[in-house]
Amino acid sequence: MADEQSTSSDDRNPERCVLTDRLLRALTWNGKRVGPDGTLIAGTKGDLKNGQRRVVWDAWVDESGFNTGLCVKISQTGAKTFCVTRRVAGALRPTKFTIGRYDRGDVTLADARKKALEVVAQMRSGVRPTTRREEIAQRRLQEQEAKLAKLRETEHTVKAVVEAFIKAKTSKMRSGSSIEGVLNREIVPRFGHLPITDVTRKMVSGMLHDLVADESKRRGGAVAHAAIHAFAAIRSLYKWAIAQDKYDIENSPCTHVSAKTIIDPNSIRKPRERILDDGEVRAFMAATSALLTYPWGPMYRLLFMTGCRLREIAHVRWDEIGVATVIDEKTRAEVHVDVLTIPASRMKGKRDHVVPLTDQMMDLLGNVVPRFERGGPYIFSTSAGHRPISGFGHGKNLLDRAMKVVRPELQPFWNHDLRRTARSLLSAAGVSPDHAERVIAHKIGGVRGIYDRHEFLLEKRAALEALAAKVGRIVDPAPTNVVQLQRAAAQ
Repeated sequence: MADEQSTSSDDRNPERCVLTDRLLRALTWNGKRVGPDGTLIAGTKGDLKNGQRRVVWDAWVDESGFNTGLCVKISQTGAKTFCVTRRVAGALRPTKFTIGRYDRGDVTLADARKKALEVVAQMRSGVRPTTRREEIAQRRLQEQEAKLAKLRETEHTVKAVVEAFIKAKTSKMRSGSSIEGVLNREIVPRFGHLPITDVTRKMVSGMLHDLVADESKRRGGAVAHAAIHAFAAIRSLYKWAIAQDKYDIENSPCTHVSAKTIIDPNSIRKPRERILDDGEVRAFMAATSALLTYPWGPMYRLLFMTGCRLREIAHVRWDEIGVATVIDEKTRAEVHVDVLTIPASRMKGKRDHVVPLTDQMMDLLGNVVPRFERGGPYIFSTSAGHRPISGFGHGKNLLDRAMKVVRPELQPFWNHDLRRTARSLLSAAGVSPDHAERVIAHKIGGVRGIYDRHEFLLEKRAALEALAAKVGRIVDPAPTNVVQLQRAAAQ
């Protein structure tokens, strides 16, 4: 036939016969040639080169005398593949269509001839048949879609993605436990059973409206930040999930949603301004030095003396205590400074924070805080240093009770109010705002914050010593008559 093509080494004398199963089993890559009667010709041998395939054409015709153009191609490795080579109506070049492997049982001779008739009929009508490779690819695509649909129902639910997010992301975040709590409290109960792709913008907006309207979420007469925290949590969840590129998420349902447009600005809790007055500072120092024992007393005392955040001090380790050597720019002499280096993983600003330790702090760590025999690395612990202290609500209740022994009219305050009080006392002690901000690890903005990488250890130590002196004057103020005598002498 004019449109048949052979890859045999002798296209002028192609091998053609009515194929049989017996002959197909006997054919080899470079073996005896086949005669027109379907028998192997003795004394003959192919002259194929490496990489070429032997082609034997099927001379079988159907009831109407039509030949399908079927052939079997035999590779050097012994693979025997049925193929059809024909021109699609209107095409310039013949199309090669692979039916399947005979040697491994993918297709029988009868099935190959039946398939060849269907393929040729399609080609004659101008339709390009789907190749076996394309059929396999299409079947794999369908299997992948079915698998993805199953994943959406099981592993790609909001609950499953939240669990993966917590394991991969929030466990490494400073605020991870807070985000995890919001996700499990607000997001999973509402959307946990849904595929992650089925959550819509309307659902997210509805969640925010529900949280705003829920009276149980109110605190102190103002809407607690439940709606804002829930929105921030679900937005972080989808941002992470989209980046994984395996959940088939095109867009986040949080796009074009703003919690601030749903919540009345007047109902949002205002930033706290609470600081401890002098009487409360005296009660705090008395409680943490005499009434409240280890670990809570020393931990709270060091927390206040350094101006750090709660977990930055509560989770401090012995190996974070060291000595730094700096050059005093005035005397050009080396100065050894005891320091506490809080790692970036525990800092809000994601940078190491070096805290110079004053003599008062070193005395606290050396004489008040115990060193456990065969203990763990944590300084403040209820498990001999093997785990850091936890249960901060219980610790704060102990502090409140101890302070009320000294000051029964004590007004409520939060742990973070101690940090605000320390910062205010730094200013009252005459410490420059720049050094005070560096003491409490606030980021210095602008160009200075980018280029000025000096640690200011000596300046921060002087600031913390000024804070300790200021607290000392509050705890033990000078007698009034001494002040009056000093004024009289001046006159």
